[in-house]
Formats: sequence, structure tokens, C-alpha cells
Amino acid sequence: MRRVVPCQRFVCFEEEDWFVRLHVTLAGEAGRLVEAARHCVGACDTNEQVRALQSLEGALETLVRVHYVAGIGQAPGADAPKVTPALLMGRMHRFLPPSPPELGLASEAEARAVRVYCASGIDQPMVLHLLGVHRGGHAIGRFREWQASADLPTPHRAFLADVRCCTPMRERVEAAVGGERLAVQELARLELAHNSCIDMALRLFTRRYELVRALLGVDALATSWQHERGLIQEARLRLLVERREMEGPRRGLPTRAHAYKREPTERGR
Repeated sequence: MRRVVPCQRFVCFEEEDWFVRLHVTLAGEAGRLVEAARHCVGACDTNEQVRALQSLEGALETLVRVHYVAGIGQAPGADAPKVTPALLMGRMHRFLPPSPPELGLASEAEARAVRVYCASGIDQPMVLHLLGVHRGGHAIGRFREWQASADLPTPHRAFLADVRCCTPMRERVEAAVGGERLAVQELARLELAHNSCIDMALRLFTRRYELVRALLGVDALATSWQHERGLIQEARLRLLVERREMEGPRRGLPTRAHAYKREPTERGR
């Protein structure tokens, strides 16, 4: 971040430079995410899908670390830029365009909050699609869809459209499970790789929410964030449990997970 030097200023605050440095650095690191997305789109077999998901997780972790360097989400006492983010939006909001009325946002304050949350560009809709996260109708989701269709640069929108034409990784894995084409070991590898991506994506999106709170107050986007976080968590896979539920009846075995646990007196039999 320290290598980024803003050339123009609107409000002449150090907080403005800090905000610009953060998002220019995120844009500079987004190339790894784009390559990981291409890898996911082209992955066909289990090994390729696992490697693609691992590369996606690594790219997401890089973006999380950029936020940490900017002081977003760091532990108390850690080295961080000495800025007061709330000062920035008190001046910067005058330069922001009004929100489109068709989005139905509750207020201009909410519009400013979703702009900050989604300011990193196509990374959010791209990751959410690849991981099979439902879009949702909450304020963040509505603004993100409008941004993806009307507000982003044309090449970015075109690339996102290409990614969205492909089946999400989650659906491809579930289809393979439904067709019983995967061994238990393959299921375990795919589930671990996918759920690790979900966890890392949640860390990244949490940093975006913490940025919003730092700029606009602790109550900003609270309800919408609860919906967003819930949708991301729901995208986790439970492949091994589902396989057990399918196989149990065929073999005359119990189908509930707790039925496979032995009582202390039964151990060793």
C-alpha cells in the first residue's frame, strides 16, 4: 500500500489517501483472483477442481491481508495506519452520486454504505457465483447487481458475464455426488477445498463490512449484512453427510449421523 501515491485529492485528508491506497492495492492484487476464476471455469476432473478452489482460496487470502495492512480487522495493538476513517465520509459524501431510485434503498446513508462495501469491483459477484452463493434481495445484493450491470467498466462487466455463464463449482460438485461418480476420498477433498473457500470469502466480506462500520458507524448495513453473511454460510457443502444419508438405507444402516456414534460401553467391539 505504501507504494501507491494518489495524484489528485478531493478533500485533502490523509484518510482519503488511505482509502485510495487500499482500493488501488486491491485492484492490483485482483489479477490472482481473475486467474483463479479462469482456473475454476476450466476445471473438469476432481484434481483440477481441488487445485482451482485452492488457488481461489489463496487469492482471497491475499485480499484479506491487504485489508489487514490497512488496519481493517486487525487485532488491537497491531501496527496500522494512523487514520480516522469516519472523518473521510463526512466530507466525501458530497462528491458521491445519488443512488438509483429503482434500487429502493432506505436512505442516502444506506446508499453510501453499499457503495463502500462494493467498492472493490467485480471480485464480489465473481466469487459469490463461483461458490454458488444465492444473490439475495437485500440492499447489498441489489446494489451489487445494479453495479455489475450498469456501473462497472465494460470489460469488467463482459468478464463477469462470461464467468456467470458457467456452472458454479458448488453445483458441479453436487451434480457429481448425485450421479455417484465420486469416491469418499474425492468427496472429502472437494468438500474441504470448497468450504475453505467459503470460510476465506466470509473473512474477506467481513473485512468489507468492518470498513463500512469504520467509515459510517457501527449500525451501518447491519440488517443487510446479516442476510449477506447467512447466504454465504448456507453455501457450505455437506457432501459426506449427504452421501451417508443416501447409502444408509441401501445397506440397512441408520441414516442419522448420531446413529453412527458408539456408546462408551460399545467401544472396542
